[in-house]
Amino acid sequence: MLIRIAIVDDQPEARELLRQDLLVRAPAGTSIACFDSSESFLSGFVPGDDSLIFLDICMKGMNGIEAAERVRKRSARCLIVFLTSRSEERRVGKECRSR
Repeated sequence: MLIRIAIVDDQPEARELLRQDLLVRAPAGTSIACFDSSESFLSGFVPGDDSLIFLDICMKGMNGIEAAERVRKRSARCLIVFLTSRSEERRVGKECRSR
């Protein structure tokens, strides 16, 4: 079974750190693709292609929550994990609303 993972984060260091960790932990044959925005990810998203999607919550442009809503409209099967480097819940909500 081929596992496809997408990492969507506007911070290059965060994307690369997660990618490196997944390369060590994921089974052989796992495909990992990185995207710097929700828009770039969604432009190539094909329902059923990605088994697991890591989405940064607060990104410039379309945030991760909005991207997840669009993914869910096209595919209910893939797993979505939200990421954030913010430590305060109120701050995360505020930043997402302001973008």
